[in-house]
Amino acid sequence: MAILEINNLKQYFYINPPWLSRLVSKKKPGIIKAVDDVSFSLAKGEILGVAGESGCGKSTTCLAIAKLREPTSGTIHYKGKDIAGMTPAEIRNYRKEVQLIFQDPYESLNPRFRVFDLVAEPLRALAVCDSNKELTQRVTATIAMAGLNPKDYIKKHPHEMSGGERQRVGIAQALVLEPELVIADEPLSMLDVSIRAGILDLIRDLSRRMNFSCIYVSHDLSILSNISERLMIMYLGKVVEIGHTRDIITRPMHPYAQALIAAVPIPDPAYERPIPNIRGEVSQPIDPPPGCRFQTRCLKVTDICRTREPSMTELEPGHSVACHLYT
Repeated sequence: MAILEINNLKQYFYINPPWLSRLVSKKKPGIIKAVDDVSFSLAKGEILGVAGESGCGKSTTCLAIAKLREPTSGTIHYKGKDIAGMTPAEIRNYRKEVQLIFQDPYESLNPRFRVFDLVAEPLRALAVCDSNKELTQRVTATIAMAGLNPKDYIKKHPHEMSGGERQRVGIAQALVLEPELVIADEPLSMLDVSIRAGILDLIRDLSRRMNFSCIYVSHDLSILSNISERLMIMYLGKVVEIGHTRDIITRPMHPYAQALIAAVPIPDPAYERPIPNIRGEVSQPIDPPPGCRFQTRCLKVTDICRTREPSMTELEPGHSVACHLYT
């Protein structure tokens, strides 16, 4: 059963040109189609990886799911309930069950708070605990679960910790409410390579122990191949391929997915890297090309790619791609 269902989600931003341009050249407002008709589902206990270049709409999609930004159109159903029609009481419960792990542990933690207060903040804000004793027990247990010794860390401020320790505090802060859905927005990108494996193992282990669903956003496909069961590839606000992670990593179908996989470093000097079917730079989201969004960079482009937008086609059970090569 799906815990989350996204249908035709759109998030547009309207950009007004300078007043002089509007006056002299009659320039009309531009539209940034950050997320454009995105649909997918997430099962209970599943980890879905989301990959794509900067500006493809990954984080904007996550903000809409977390109800931190109202989408332009489309629906987000959580446990069968459209979150747009939730009552204040339902929204409060939604805040308890859907939590985020932020990208930058240097910016997401209040520098004036000690670790105990940082982790206790969600419990206090939503009045979850009935007593200070219960709050203390829950905070210390979550800090320990995140791989930190409570006795050594509860009185520390963020500036007294390393980046990896801060991110563990951020993870504890997200999990102290025992959420059912966790959105991890590139939680390793600000950390040293030497400590990423420990944080990745921690998130994967906690997802199994606590049985929460997870949307894990990352630029690094080598990370997603190790943590996610399914993988979704986005480009300029569109989902271009989605399926089981192993299928996409070993047999990517969309030219953009093939280029991303080909760019993953392989620690083998004898490995001959395939030439990716990609050229140029990513198009501007404020003025995406007609037809297929990827057609300006694709070496396999045809006439239909320039005029008609491809629809999502299921090539095999659980593996779909939006490309005219397979229609």
